[in-house]
This record gives sequence, C-alpha cells and structure tokens, in this order.
Amino acid sequence: GVVDGFLYDAAGAPVAGGHVSLSPLGTPFGEPLESTTGPDGSFLFPLVPFGLSNQVVFSGTLDGVDRWAESRVGVTATSPRARATLRVVPVGEVTVRVAASGAGALSPVAGAQVRVEETGGPGRAFDGTTDAEGIARFPGVSAGPIAVLARKDLVAGRGAALGVGEGYRVDAIVLL
Repeated sequence: GVVDGFLYDAAGAPVAGGHVSLSPLGTPFGEPLESTTGPDGSFLFPLVPFGLSNQVVFSGTLDGVDRWAESRVGVTATSPRARATLRVVPVGEVTVRVAASGAGALSPVAGAQVRVEETGGPGRAFDGTTDAEGIARFPGVSAGPIAVLARKDLVAGRGAALGVGEGYRVDAIVLL
C-alpha cells in the first residue's frame, strides 16, 4: 500500500525537512520506514505492508525545541492508500513550586528533586531540582495532562497540571 501525508507545526505551517517514520503495528515487518518532508511538508511511504494499523510519527527538533506528532492509518488490499496528517503537539513551560507547611505557613523547599511527566502524547519525563526559592522550571513540555512529583529526603508529594496551546505557561504547586 501507499501512505502519504503532510507535517504541520503547531501554528499550521508546513514543516520542510522533517524526518517522519512509519511503523506497521501487528505485523512481522522489521525496521520502521523513513521519509523526509518536502518544502510543502509532504511525505510519502510507497511500499507499506498491508495492515490495519500503522503508526506515523514525527519526533524531532523545531526551533531548538524537541517536538512530536503522531497519527495512525491502515492500508489493506481493498483500501491500499491512506493519508496521515501530522500536527506537531504544542509545547510550553511548567513551573513547579515546592513548599512545606509548618506553623500555619508555607515555606519554599530548596534542593527538592522534581519530575514532570507528560501523561499523554510522547510521554516524556523531565527531571530537575528546585532553586533556593523552591522553584524548578521545565521548558519544552508537550501540551496535555502533566503529572508533577517532588521529593526531599524521605518526604514526597505530587500534583497535576494541564498545558493548553503553543507557548502555554502553567504553575504547579507540590506540598511536602
């Protein structure tokens, strides 16, 4: 079969020179197929084995930020051609504030280990440590549901956030 399509950035502009891969799922086919997008963001996979599910993925750097897009398509003997439209997932910044409560007040926790996990999309994890003001910043986190975990010594806490739209900024507070 044949799978073609287009790769667009988060603003809807075509992405030229992007590396796109296609992995047939549920077949014994080995390595993923590879393609590079043209000036109009188009890509083509001309020899795709028949199967009900093929994962088409872009994972690369745009403007210095790791980006990701995914689509699933199927090609069969009765429907040998499919089109995949890939739109890069928006990214933004998560600021995590870690605090401890004591004597009726909150105080920042410096040196806490913090992990931000994308619970949808590419599912990446970002690790960092809070500064003297109990703050850790994580740029380049994909939009969608986000889990936040923090710990210092033997005390841990968790939180959640939701990033929406390109360039989003969201604060998450974790109490230890």
